[in-house]
Amino acid sequence: MAKVFIDNINTYIGQSLLEEILNQDPVPNICATLNPSFPIGSYPGISILERHDNLSFNAALLECDIVIYDMHTADLNELQDKAKIIDAYHAAKPRTLIVISSVMTWGATIPKQEEMTPEDIEELKEQLGEDITEENIPKFKTVPYEESDYKKRKAPEKYKTWKGIETLVLSIGMNKPDLSIYVIASGILYGNGEWLLNYHFRSAWLENPEELPYIGSGENFIPMIHVKDLARSVKFVLQTKPQVHYIFGIDNAKSQLQKDLVSSISNGIGTGKIRSVSYESVKNEEWSEAFCLNCKLKPSKVLLPPQEGEEEEEEEDEEEEEGEEGQVRFKKEKKIKLEWHCLEGFHANVQKLNVEFNENRGLKPIKVMVTGPPASGKSHFSKKLAKFYNVPWIHVGSVVNELINMPGEFGDEVRKELEEIKETMLDELEQNKKEDEVIDPNSVKPRIPDKTLIKGFKLILKKNPCRNRGYVLDGWPKNYEQTWKLFKIKPPPKEGEEEEEEDEENPDASKLVVDTSIYAESLILFQGSDDFLINRVKALPESAIENTHYTNVDMNRRLKDYRVSNEDPSGNLAVKDFFIENSTDIFPIDCSTSENDTFESMKIYIERFGRPFNYQTHQEEAENKRIKEIEENIAAKNKKKAEQEKREEALEIDARKKREKQAKETVDKMHSDERQLLEERAQPLKNYLLDNLHEVLAKGLIKVCKKERADPIDYLAKYLFKHGDEVPHPDPSLY
Repeated sequence: MAKVFIDNINTYIGQSLLEEILNQDPVPNICATLNPSFPIGSYPGISILERHDNLSFNAALLECDIVIYDMHTADLNELQDKAKIIDAYHAAKPRTLIVISSVMTWGATIPKQEEMTPEDIEELKEQLGEDITEENIPKFKTVPYEESDYKKRKAPEKYKTWKGIETLVLSIGMNKPDLSIYVIASGILYGNGEWLLNYHFRSAWLENPEELPYIGSGENFIPMIHVKDLARSVKFVLQTKPQVHYIFGIDNAKSQLQKDLVSSISNGIGTGKIRSVSYESVKNEEWSEAFCLNCKLKPSKVLLPPQEGEEEEEEEDEEEEEGEEGQVRFKKEKKIKLEWHCLEGFHANVQKLNVEFNENRGLKPIKVMVTGPPASGKSHFSKKLAKFYNVPWIHVGSVVNELINMPGEFGDEVRKELEEIKETMLDELEQNKKEDEVIDPNSVKPRIPDKTLIKGFKLILKKNPCRNRGYVLDGWPKNYEQTWKLFKIKPPPKEGEEEEEEDEENPDASKLVVDTSIYAESLILFQGSDDFLINRVKALPESAIENTHYTNVDMNRRLKDYRVSNEDPSGNLAVKDFFIENSTDIFPIDCSTSENDTFESMKIYIERFGRPFNYQTHQEEAENKRIKEIEENIAAKNKKKAEQEKREEALEIDARKKREKQAKETVDKMHSDERQLLEERAQPLKNYLLDNLHEVLAKGLIKVCKKERADPIDYLAKYLFKHGDEVPHPDPSLY
């Protein structure tokens, strides 16, 4: 069974790598390291290596068949050291080293340009039409670099170390048949809750600011890849061992332009608005560096699926068949293909990325409907809930206003329909008017039919703000039929089935299902008697009910309509019955309950499945507090680690000083013992010289001193030689 090492498995890329490596049969043995700057979870079945135990770390690393390092979060010095160790180690089995780098190492590369061909000019004219003239047609076009151009890449100052590591890693595998080396230059990463693009996703999700920023003209090229596809690319390279060793890990997006990226986020998640900003104004933002990249790259042929028309290997089982002259041939094994998650790039998958962002960030829409009789407090509390939970407040007035002013085909249909209804109403008034009565066309206010209104509500509830954050639906739908038509939908056809054509006016009710994408998960039902509600309205000042539906006549009419639609004793279904049919808990509340108690009890009901997180102010404070606690914990751990290292260093210094002192004392003692030994050994000779040579030597020295000699030493030597017979020769054993 293969053994795999993954550096920093608790990081954004590491988590995806781990998920893909584990998704194999058989599952390999995995050892890994952790990055203390990221949240540290539990990793059962995985051997976690400690960096401070360098010997054990190196031993475990050299036992691995596959080593994967990601330069985005790796210690670059460590990576260089480990690459050299792997290079120096001669293993008896094949090994693979994969280093994930970044297209940012191309950041200082001059864009590759070619002269525009007549075909290019024609295509440009078709795209822009009258917006371009002959004078404005560019002479050159930017063309993508290919993987084989990797030696032409030029890195910005910040990424020169990265480029150096790429070169080092590629060089160590040149003459080692047992060592396969791959460098995957990852595009700018997105997906799985976002990392670099978190600011833009969060801003679009909140619609604050409404306009998402892009830098400069936005016409620069930013190659990208989903983090899941990057992990799958690593796994694919491990499985197929391609001949190419420098690989572009980027998707096959139709556009790599920065402006298109920001537009996709804004249109797919936010308001659809974008604005240009200067680099200076955002240079401290985490995303600014990547947004300034300008390098058009061609996706790797190694990773892309075969193009249409290219010959593919047949999917056949590995079995024998008889060939010519009895020769045995083997059918080809099934070709491994990379299963892309977002092959067509960011723009084509923005809705998928929106779902991933919500799921990974724990963002769940809060979908609440508030219903009840007139003057029960629906609108008051709906607005209050919408503000508290930071979600749109949806009511009939807002929907009607949006439909009337909506651009496009549907808006035109609504306006035309209202004009026709108004003309019909005017005709009826003309026919029934009294003599000399003048009809004011401006006084005629046509109502949008239920069918159109339901379409409008569906359209608005499916828009980005409601789809992401949720909504509070205020007082509409008013009856069971409207509720049923609003929340029911024809289910999409199953895979392989064709969609059946049906009458949109009268669909088969048995085939319809609840549209969970817009269905309200909470229903708050205000309850109150007619007398209580009428007296509540009477207590209001006249200025508050002027030009409203709270006059005595209107109030009685509206109360009657509500009771018929929702409290009919004959058994007609009410709004609440639709929710009961779909197993939704109803929250009835009496209108006479105090405001504070009402609001608090509504919050408890809405949060019955857990408190939602949607970047509310109080939640942001809690999240900031949580992040601060994590940062403080990390800082405390780092401080503790630094103090421990300092203590260990101090202990090591003390131990070294003690060892040096002991060594010095030992050496001094050795010298002392040696001197003592020499003195002891020299004592017999000393005694011999004093007893026998001292007298002759003293006389010779006196002679030298009495008269100046040309060479005193030579004279003394001759003197001793001449009088040598005078020196006694006693038995040496006496000494």
